[in-house]
Amino acid sequence: EEYLLALRNYFNFRGTSSIREFWKFFQIHVLIIVGLYGLRLITPDHGIWGILVIAHALYALALLVPLLSASTRRLRDAGQNPWLVLIGFIPLVNFALLFILAKPTQHGEGAVSGTHAPTPPSAPPERS
Repeated sequence: EEYLLALRNYFNFRGTSSIREFWKFFQIHVLIIVGLYGLRLITPDHGIWGILVIAHALYALALLVPLLSASTRRLRDAGQNPWLVLIGFIPLVNFALLFILAKPTQHGEGAVSGTHAPTPPSAPPERS
């Protein structure tokens, strides 16, 4: 369900993604990538192996934008700057992004401004 939700929000870089929504999507994505790689390792036939290499590459390329958009929304939900998603392109440093993405939802102070639903102002005290 979360996987399909992330795919439906393919180009949606606005708003937020809950921690559950992001990690379910990421988990299924990683399982598919690992599964395709595992099939490549155990396939002795070079013809089928070539097809699996192409399928693996096409799947990874096709899900690059949904992964970036889900990560951007998740960073915003965790109260972080969405531009931190660019850390994912730096080898070895990109693992730090996983820890940032695991931060809990941030409401109120510390949240990135303008990204969460505004908190209604409190009513002024009544005068008697």
